[in-house]
Amino acid sequence: MRRRKNTQGFTLIELIIVIAILAVLAALLIPSLIGYISTAQESSCRSNRATAKRLLISETALHGLEEGDAAQYLAGSNISPGAICPAGGTVAFQKDEDTWTVSCSIHEDGDPGKSTVEVINEHIQDLMDKAFADYFKSRPSAKELDSTGTNFGMDIRAGLAELLNIPADRAGEYDFRIYHDTLNGKNEYYVYVFDSLEGHSSGDRIAATRYVFQTDAGGNPVLDENATTTGTGQVSTKLVDNKDEIKYLNTSEASWQQDP
Repeated sequence: MRRRKNTQGFTLIELIIVIAILAVLAALLIPSLIGYISTAQESSCRSNRATAKRLLISETALHGLEEGDAAQYLAGSNISPGAICPAGGTVAFQKDEDTWTVSCSIHEDGDPGKSTVEVINEHIQDLMDKAFADYFKSRPSAKELDSTGTNFGMDIRAGLAELLNIPADRAGEYDFRIYHDTLNGKNEYYVYVFDSLEGHSSGDRIAATRYVFQTDAGGNPVLDENATTTGTGQVSTKLVDNKDEIKYLNTSEASWQQDP
């Protein structure tokens, strides 16, 4: 005589308990998951709008750009205006002289926040102070410092971004060049701040802001607030220590074109 196999499954009470546990877990996890997705979408939207704003400002400075042409220009730069907000928000572009506001109907009605270049421009004294402390002070005869330089420039750029709490994924969105000159026995430093050279080729022209620093009685660089200008320089390449080829922004008299 064969024995019957025990094919008994879950009891009704056990199923109810399992369903109740799953319901509790879902109630706890789903809001967190939704919040995470929402936060990620907002962060992506802000980052995309900051990138769009940076490109619009650069194109305006280089070639002039009208408000009605903003969407077409961004589309040609592989940034689809309809994809800027991953949550499906409507993105609008508003021009105010040489700057732009890029707004989203879902995440923000106003500006997405300052671009990395704008943050650096607002803390230009911090940039000069760090470059002076980490490089020029111990090398009084040094003539130039580029943020793309493999010896010191890259470290100074990254260190300043960390000092100013710039997110790591945006720390490389700017570059700088500092030229040191001596005039009538006094040291002067010409500081150029501009968008990252990554993605640009030799010969491209890039908009930049130029600051002039003069040393005080203690030998420390002080910003000459009346000497700040804007213009464009030309992307070039050079060798560092006769081995590393780097890009830099050529701002010599022959290459620098100051805005009127």
